[in-house]
Amino acid sequence: MKPREGMNRAKKSGSSLDMDTDQWTIQYIQKSRDEADDAKTERMYQSKANWDMYHLRQDMSHKSIRSSLLLIFSFSTLCL
Repeated sequence: MKPREGMNRAKKSGSSLDMDTDQWTIQYIQKSRDEADDAKTERMYQSKANWDMYHLRQDMSHKSIRSSLLLIFSFSTLCL
């Protein structure tokens, strides 16, 4: 929600504002910070996963031996 949309909606809904402007501003800033923290956390997890993949530290325990052999075979035929 854009900052002005909430205030316009509050003005239209009644004769006075449903929420004090200062309180609304504080809540808006807190929600923005929470959203930024969530985005940062997601970026940190993705960055760690990328770093581990780059250094060949990924977990392949869920893979079957057959799929790994097929992958190695396909790479070896491409390099010939």
